[in-house]
Amino acid sequence: MRTTSIKIPIYFGRLVIIQTNDFKSLDKKFDIDVDDNQFEAFVFYKEIDEVDCYHIVMKEGDVRLSVIAHECVHLANEVFIKIRAKLDPYNDEPHAYLVGWFFTEIENFLKK
Repeated sequence: MRTTSIKIPIYFGRLVIIQTNDFKSLDKKFDIDVDDNQFEAFVFYKEIDEVDCYHIVMKEGDVRLSVIAHECVHLANEVFIKIRAKLDPYNDEPHAYLVGWFFTEIENFLKK
């Protein structure tokens, strides 16, 4: 299992990136319910030590860029839900910025 935690600029909280082939092992650690390893990746929110943490969990090995982009939208939406911001299709720059930032950080993690 590989993991990292990165401070999210502007919106606060942390992005936690986890790469593992044993999704089930995260059940007890984070008190979540993962059925099995049927997904290539998934996201979840968990407050840890009073810090908002937005997690992405991915299988080890190559992860399709389309999957990462998909999960980045979920991550950004979780942040917007937490801060009670509304998505505005006429002013979507804040959302697009955050999706792009998540993608870049995950891409950098995978390159290491």
